[in-house]
Amino acid sequence: AHPRHRVIYLHNKGSYHETIDNHHFRRHLTDAVMSNDCIEHASSEDCNVCGLLFNPFPEPGFPGNMFLAKCSYVRQLVHPAKFAAMKDIFFGKVRKFIADGTLQAAMYNIATDWCFGRNRYALEHWVGSHPALGKVCYVSRTHSPYFWMQSVDRKPEHWKFDTVLHGPPAAWWAEYAGQNPQNTRREFFLLPGMLLKWFEWYGEVPPPTSWVWSWYPDGEFWRTQVVKYRSRAVEVANAGAH
Repeated sequence: AHPRHRVIYLHNKGSYHETIDNHHFRRHLTDAVMSNDCIEHASSEDCNVCGLLFNPFPEPGFPGNMFLAKCSYVRQLVHPAKFAAMKDIFFGKVRKFIADGTLQAAMYNIATDWCFGRNRYALEHWVGSHPALGKVCYVSRTHSPYFWMQSVDRKPEHWKFDTVLHGPPAAWWAEYAGQNPQNTRREFFLLPGMLLKWFEWYGEVPPPTSWVWSWYPDGEFWRTQVVKYRSRAVEVANAGAH
């Protein structure tokens, strides 16, 4: 495909578990990626991806896994047929890092497939896996996918095109860290885990202008560590922190 073209990914979300919640969610997911906001507005804003709702947790991506994306971005991603196997290999490495104290996984349970993105959940983590993800567009006013499962008639009151990720307040990160900043600096589901993934799969990290450095805690710290130590940044920074 031409790099300036855009591609839409749709699927029959929830077909194996047909419930009224999945029916509502599938309808809203489809409406979003087929909307003028994602097809026209996102293009004018030069967004790499667009969908109903973008969540940076447990990994950057769109709950429900429907999206519109620039072909120039998609062509940088690893082949989707290889992604699940790459996830499995990485899972083994993460468990070793947790065992030796380099990382912790306090925010989510890495043994839960949907959290880590293994088996049938692997491809739900695919489109947001590249450090060049860049500008993201979405149309949901709420951060909860469960909101969109409750009714098929929610869209008019809760639909707003946006390109800014409204992150948790600094107080939230402070509360999570408690008295020990290593709580965030060792957390797999924050920048330490993402840095390891980006280097493992793509050999690079986001550019200095990326939203990830300001959205997640300790962004400036990790940018400095990456400049100094590149792919060994997490191991070096967290050596002796446990």
